[in-house]
Amino acid sequence: MTASIIVLIILILSAGLLLFVFRRKKKTSAAQISPSTEKNILLEEERVRAQELTMLRMRNAVLRQSEQPHVTEIRLARGLRFIELPDRALQQISDDFLSVFDHYLDSCWLTSDGALRTVFSGISTDTATTLGKMTAASRETAVEMDMLLKRWYAQVDEGFSTHKEGNE
Repeated sequence: MTASIIVLIILILSAGLLLFVFRRKKKTSAAQISPSTEKNILLEEERVRAQELTMLRMRNAVLRQSEQPHVTEIRLARGLRFIELPDRALQQISDDFLSVFDHYLDSCWLTSDGALRTVFSGISTDTATTLGKMTAASRETAVEMDMLLKRWYAQVDEGFSTHKEGNE
């Protein structure tokens, strides 16, 4: 019986030692990121944050239209550009976001020659008028954009990395 206790103690100590070594190795491998890899990770995070700010500016420009037209806000938002992201999921969300914004512009703001509309007739509460249609579409579009932003933040919280695609 004492031999089985000794074997059990040896097994427990071995398992503990293996666990200790594994944890230590994991910590040191995470700490041994090369400067170029760290720079790439920081650059990727900066690009993601820049894209996020662009999306928020577009969303805020759309939301401002929910009461009355703010042509300057839409003109500025229309001039914003998206960048390519290395994370496919984030890229898809930003592409969907831009598609929603472009549809909103096409349906509410652009004239047949592609210029921004500057005059809306009617009142904002009457959806039979151009002003009412635009303000209602602004509220609906802002809700769609909010849902895409929630997906964006969930993806960012989940973690993103160029390593997902095998790039470095």
